[in-house]
Amino acid sequence: MNLLITGATGFIGLAFCQRLFNDPTLDFQTVYATIRDCTKSNSLPSEVKPLLVNSLQDWRELFSSLPQIDSVIHLAACVHQKTQHPDEMYKLINTDYTTALAQAAAKNHVKRFIYVSTVKVIGEGNCESETCLPYDESTPPRPTDAYGLSKWNAEQALIDTAVTSELEVVILRPPLVYGPGVKANFLRLAQLAQSGLPLPLGAIQNKRSLIYVENLIDAMLTCITHPQAANKTFLVSDGQDLSTPDLIKKIAVATGYPCRLFSVPPAVMELAGICGDALGKALGLPLPISSETLTKLTGSLTVDGSKICHDLGWHPPFTVEAALAKTFEKSFGNQTAK
Repeated sequence: MNLLITGATGFIGLAFCQRLFNDPTLDFQTVYATIRDCTKSNSLPSEVKPLLVNSLQDWRELFSSLPQIDSVIHLAACVHQKTQHPDEMYKLINTDYTTALAQAAAKNHVKRFIYVSTVKVIGEGNCESETCLPYDESTPPRPTDAYGLSKWNAEQALIDTAVTSELEVVILRPPLVYGPGVKANFLRLAQLAQSGLPLPLGAIQNKRSLIYVENLIDAMLTCITHPQAANKTFLVSDGQDLSTPDLIKKIAVATGYPCRLFSVPPAVMELAGICGDALGKALGLPLPISSETLTKLTGSLTVDGSKICHDLGWHPPFTVEAALAKTFEKSFGNQTAK
């Protein structure tokens, strides 16, 4: 089987490529990977054949110089865009490039196209209480920002392409993905957890779905070959929803640092966020404490991943505890609690 991976030097893509050549049970004849920067090809396994792609025309002509590709794993995306016109960049990279690649894949008789989308096509949070219902595949999409909208529009373009061709499309919608080398919000939370500082987060009663990068990769590999995956959309997660305090406690255990949580009333945290907003605006720079940050710490976003389990017989191979241990075994080491 010949495989094409886009976004291969990203967080998920690099882990996927490493899995392909570290797992003796996998047998792919040739693996091609798109890159936007030649210098980043050094991070890929030597067996991967890099392809430089930087324009819409490049995506349209990608298959012209390649042998028959059996499956495409499409990970390339624009996520945290801080340019002057971010909406345009999200549309170009996430929607237009994806559409061009899918149409080219269909034209060149690619059998299956695996698209890693995001739970953000559905929304940013689904409940405020213990009785909320998790997102599932029947939940109407209501993206709340340009990124989520661009991924939703890409999903629709893929479905349209599948309807008018023989290309089989599989869409995966993961929540927050974590693992070795993770950055952004998860890394910041981990740094807080291992700081040893008392954190006023003990009273938070939210729930969050997450997925370990190796669990996501395992689901992707299942979707490449499973006949029942064709033309379906799946929500995927670790299968264990956690509150922010529970996650901090598990990170502390995984890193060997003490966990110090205390509780403050929600109104106090809300006031702290408002003060952070005002101070950040006055200073002209974002502060660690803001309403947006606290919403991410206190809000709930859960998914029901039972469909992929039922339809494909897939179950996440790593527990949350094992996943967190692997995530931090190199970056934090195994510190002795103090």
